[in-house]
Amino acid sequence: MVLGPLGTLTIDQEVRIHDTKTAHLHVNVGSWTEAEEWYRSVLNVNRVEALMGWAVKNGPLTIENPEGTVHLALFESGSPASTNVIAFGATGEEFLNWKTHLEAQGLKLRVTDHKMA
Repeated sequence: MVLGPLGTLTIDQEVRIHDTKTAHLHVNVGSWTEAEEWYRSVLNVNRVEALMGWAVKNGPLTIENPEGTVHLALFESGSPASTNVIAFGATGEEFLNWKTHLEAQGLKLRVTDHKMA
């Protein structure tokens, strides 16, 4: 799943996501528990307690950044797609900061220049 234009996202020195235009992103995961912990430790996001009523069968567990401007809707799936992609815009410096941060988390990154921006 490739997500289209998402507005301008930036990171600060704590490597957090910020946004002013995205409502939420859908992400299929194998386990809400494991995914929530991973996203919390890597992206510093937390569950949205007010939306826990949705976190039932076929509904999402919603997590957000500390500012409440970026929401990820985690859908539990027995076979999550291994091709889930979340694309955020960044400056060159922000991109390199994200790359360093994510590699430090043990992620293997595939960097693609679409030559469109």
